[in-house]
Amino acid sequence: MSASVEKSETIARELIESVDVFAGAQDAGALRAQILHRARVLVPSDAALLVSRRDGADGTSTVLAEGLHGRTVARLEAVLADPAFAPGLPSFALPWDEAVRGDEDAEITAAVAADGMTSVLGAPLEGADGREGMLLLARRSSSGFDREEADALEMLARCAAALHRRARIAQSERERLVALEQSSAEAVARLSGLRELVAMEQDLLAAILPSVRQDAFAERVSRTLGFHVDVVDAGVPLWDQPLEADLVEVVSRQLHVGQSTLEPTAVGTTVDGRAVVWMAVGVQGELLGGVATSEVLSERDRQRLRHARAAVSAYLAWMRSLRELQFREQVELVEELLSADHGADSSLLSARLADHGLTSPPFSVVVAAVDPAHRTEGVKALSRAIRPSVSAVHGGSLCVIGRAEPSLALAERVRRVLADHGIPAAVGCDGPSVSPLGIRANYDVARSIVGTLVATGRTDQAGDRFTVGALGLLISHGGAESSRILVQRMIGAVLAHDADRGTPLASTALVYLDANQSVRASARELRVHENTVRQRLERIDQLLTDAWRVGPRALDHHVAFRLWSTLEHLPD
Repeated sequence: MSASVEKSETIARELIESVDVFAGAQDAGALRAQILHRARVLVPSDAALLVSRRDGADGTSTVLAEGLHGRTVARLEAVLADPAFAPGLPSFALPWDEAVRGDEDAEITAAVAADGMTSVLGAPLEGADGREGMLLLARRSSSGFDREEADALEMLARCAAALHRRARIAQSERERLVALEQSSAEAVARLSGLRELVAMEQDLLAAILPSVRQDAFAERVSRTLGFHVDVVDAGVPLWDQPLEADLVEVVSRQLHVGQSTLEPTAVGTTVDGRAVVWMAVGVQGELLGGVATSEVLSERDRQRLRHARAAVSAYLAWMRSLRELQFREQVELVEELLSADHGADSSLLSARLADHGLTSPPFSVVVAAVDPAHRTEGVKALSRAIRPSVSAVHGGSLCVIGRAEPSLALAERVRRVLADHGIPAAVGCDGPSVSPLGIRANYDVARSIVGTLVATGRTDQAGDRFTVGALGLLISHGGAESSRILVQRMIGAVLAHDADRGTPLASTALVYLDANQSVRASARELRVHENTVRQRLERIDQLLTDAWRVGPRALDHHVAFRLWSTLEHLPD
């Protein structure tokens, strides 16, 4: 075995042993002494030097040296403790060439040379978060260090850096614990504050499930925090939320800002001049809403407000899921109620209605005809505003099943809610129904009333079977199908002529009868020549005989043409 190989094996064993020795060092000072000792064993030399630039959390520096005079050590300590000093890589050129080294390295060389050293070998102690220190070896011999010694020093430095960092962190932790023990009153107060915040969060989280109503949850949050706050749900229009009027404009702006205000931030002033503090609340980057207050907050209040974010976020996320679930359930329930026959399970339908607060009959049914673009928005607004009720889009219209207050009063409430959201609607109603199985019949009547309102131009009014006139009574009592049979028997020949030849005889007859059989007024309404009106009337005379516009028969045919127009406007 060659001497070089034998030396390498010896160095390897010493390095393995070094790790165990380093791990047993109780503190940073003992570890530095062990590193110095192991370096002397691994790399025999005339002197050894260990420099640690970081001793603790405060970044202080010390130098531990052997074989060097005090003046040299002081100079080295001054150079290496300088924050601007950055030791080179582990592979230094040996011996050092001062012409290519920096000023600091030149000072180190000069300092070591003052004690008669001619060869210097150095390696930085590199830690996971930066430079832990530096290990230097110096020798009086001019032969320098061989490659095995240089490699051993580098490996030693790596082991020492990791363990030195561990010791430094342990020392910092011990110092921190000592500081906490010395200020026990402060530690107890901090712990008490943390316990208070944890208890507050638990109290707010426990308030979520019972607080279905947003104002009830906001009141619980306010009571827990010790100052008034408003909880804002981004999924609900501001005018539907229990907000102070002065806050609406400020909150509206912040909902557009989104999560740029995750910290409690003063964002505006209310009318009375108080600053508004807003804190956005979200989940995984999605804005759910926020918390607003116009109270004057201390730093403790702001800390409590921050810790309320988790509970508010959980509440708003839960409310969003609850709304979506209720929306789907209401659609399914309305479908079942309006498709149920007399053999359906009435008790099961009653139980499902009771889940939505409609615990017992009688019930009223309201149908609203709105623009298709506003149907989803409209049904959500009605679900929030009309309680208890079941609301859904059905058959192209909005359907609301509610308590049997006077049906027309319920229909007017529905119309006002939609109008408040900028949605004009013709609203029809019928009831009461003493059984879930009777709701379908009420729905058919309400639909016919809506059709009557639309046909007569009352597209922003509410009505029942007693407010839409004779046509409404005729449709509601006889049903749409009976009305169609009547229309077919009375004026079917005219309708067939229009369908076959694309003529407007039926609409002309209706305008003519509405205008008290005035040809001139009819021509003006239809924007055609009077002779054109006369020619159309003559053709109708041939189809129905001229008795259709004489005496009592004129009334019957007027009703038939008006009924035809109304049925044309019934919702699909």
